[in-house]
Amino acid sequence: KMKNYINHSILLIASLCVSLNGSADMELIEPELIKEDIRFLKDRINRIHPTLSSSNYSDQLQSYCEDLTNPISKIDFYRAIQPIISIDGHTTVIFSGIINPNIRNSFIPFEVVINEGRIYVKKNHSNNPDLKKGTEILKIRDIPSSEILDRILKMKPGERSEYKLSRLTGKGFPNFYKLTFGEFEKYVITISTEAGPKELVLDGVKNKVFNRTKEPMLSYKKLDTFIGLLRIRAFRNPTEFKANIDQTFEQVSQDEIKNLIIDVRGGGGMSDMADYLISYLTTNPYKQYSKKITKISDETASWIESKNGAGFSNGAYFIYEPQFKDPAQHENQFNGQIYIITGPEAYSTMTLFVAMAKEYTNAIIVGEETGQPLISNGDISRHQLPNSNLNFYLSHSTYYMPGANNDTHGVIPDIPVYPTLKDLINDVDVRLDKTLALIQAKQLQ
Repeated sequence: KMKNYINHSILLIASLCVSLNGSADMELIEPELIKEDIRFLKDRINRIHPTLSSSNYSDQLQSYCEDLTNPISKIDFYRAIQPIISIDGHTTVIFSGIINPNIRNSFIPFEVVINEGRIYVKKNHSNNPDLKKGTEILKIRDIPSSEILDRILKMKPGERSEYKLSRLTGKGFPNFYKLTFGEFEKYVITISTEAGPKELVLDGVKNKVFNRTKEPMLSYKKLDTFIGLLRIRAFRNPTEFKANIDQTFEQVSQDEIKNLIIDVRGGGGMSDMADYLISYLTTNPYKQYSKKITKISDETASWIESKNGAGFSNGAYFIYEPQFKDPAQHENQFNGQIYIITGPEAYSTMTLFVAMAKEYTNAIIVGEETGQPLISNGDISRHQLPNSNLNFYLSHSTYYMPGANNDTHGVIPDIPVYPTLKDLINDVDVRLDKTLALIQAKQLQ
């Protein structure tokens, strides 16, 4: 059941004391203090995480401790343990410190799209005109792109590689490249040209060049007669979210929308907010998930107690199977046809919402498979290692979402739509275009 993204950990551990980016200039942590952190990490995992303790993570951390004889930097410690424990999107170590204080412009100067395991330039932030949109990156600092992606994927938390790759757009790739390989003043890259491979030397750039206008958490607009588009980027801020949903469906009613497109290609959030949106889309009984298995610990004691005997204990776990419930009654209940656009970007509550909509509404799912498996870990317990001060998150429950029958796949779309490389580079929204074509074809019938 468990997926293991640690094949590269041996190399990371072997190179633990080799500085990639001048970490010798930084404060180093003594081996005994690092080993104390490892003991702390193992204790928290064994007490809290629902599935990681059944893997061989402990043996790998033990092997790491045995090989550790020299002081190391915080970033090298992070690089060693992150691939070992980041088996799901809610379990990860967080590094937010300075890697090399002597480098001011340290980020790789371009954004990318990933297509069929290859890296292409999406946006050039360098002064070199040869780095055109759509240019394929063959190597960075003499490391082939395939190896770069392989190593980054081992650092990125999550179960499905499609989800992890989707998170490398925008600032994602420069940020995870920096965490995985280091930061440099100059980047020697090899690109593909009609005349063959060509080497470029690019200056690093500041973090601020990647800043984008922040999209609203929720937005709605009328696209055409009887067609509306609701975009959701996160299920957060309950008071604000519910008020916006109420206003949206009041407007949907006024616009006489018969076909509502809901775009949920975004992040996660709170499951109760997905529940609130679903209540506008169905009058049938529903539930968020069919089963939740929670590791019994101090962190989960209050939640378990709140269930008032509705679940049962099975050794170290509490098993809870919620009952169906009737949706809240709304004056502006939507009774038309629902279309949901989704893809590998949809994770956590986004995947949960799509699963609920597919199971309990008339929604037609358009796009690609969602990013999180329908049987997978969720909830977050936050901690900090005592000596390195690295923060880390641990899942403490395993969810069985609506329609779940395995721990490999997310929600499979009813209408699959896969963007081409050209679509990705030029921001052509083929999933929305396909949805509109479906609606128009239906209206002509």
